[in-house]
Amino acid sequence: MNLKPLFLALALLTRIPLPASVFSKPYSERDYQQSPLYYPLVGFALGLILLGCALLLKPLFYAYLSAAVLLGLWVALSGALHLDGLADCSDAYFAAHQHKNKAQLLAIMQQPQLGAMAVIVLINCLLIKFALLLELMLDNRSLLPLVVICMLSRTAASFYIKRTPYARTAGIAQHLSDGQYLGWLIAISMVCCVLGLWLSSLVFMLLYLPLAVVLLALWRHFWLKKIDGFTGDCVGALIELSEILGLFIAIIAL
Repeated sequence: MNLKPLFLALALLTRIPLPASVFSKPYSERDYQQSPLYYPLVGFALGLILLGCALLLKPLFYAYLSAAVLLGLWVALSGALHLDGLADCSDAYFAAHQHKNKAQLLAIMQQPQLGAMAVIVLINCLLIKFALLLELMLDNRSLLPLVVICMLSRTAASFYIKRTPYARTAGIAQHLSDGQYLGWLIAISMVCCVLGLWLSSLVFMLLYLPLAVVLLALWRHFWLKKIDGFTGDCVGALIELSEILGLFIAIIAL
């Protein structure tokens, strides 16, 4: 069994340490093309880690501390890559009103410095996520949706990559966007939906799925219009926004 696509997905989406031997041999273009199929599995694994930590923290500490530690772990597991993507997209989004040129927006995304709007968006994102996690910790709510949210947000990222052209001429995601293996991705998504229904509730899934699809469609449309495709930053930002949406729905539905 070829596990190289899974290792690529883990390396791209997480900071979970992998043995050096995993990357001792070259990876083919096919390995990169298949790696988005494993994003839901990586999300499921991340969700299980978060769920386990949440269940350990909840009886030991006050809800405020538990939520803060859980948020810190959530950020650490992804290496803050998704937050970095959200920050870069925020700078590009607010600059889009002044810079209509695709090259200028892509250059803004690549700048290492954060603009004022990126900082504001990041602070608000973390505050909202903390508040939602705190709400889950304070009430006697099920924490299982954490697994579903992590899994489905990365499923959305897989569809985004497979159905959208890459905006740059070169980059990490260059070989991911090809439209191949879409049938496999649809089948995997159906399994994820059934699993999500089992782990959460019908109300949660009926609310989260259509709203997540709308978010994906709007996000894809906006960046197609502005930069003719997607970048790795766009993918990371979509995951962050999908996770926040899922937490909101979990508070409402459960």
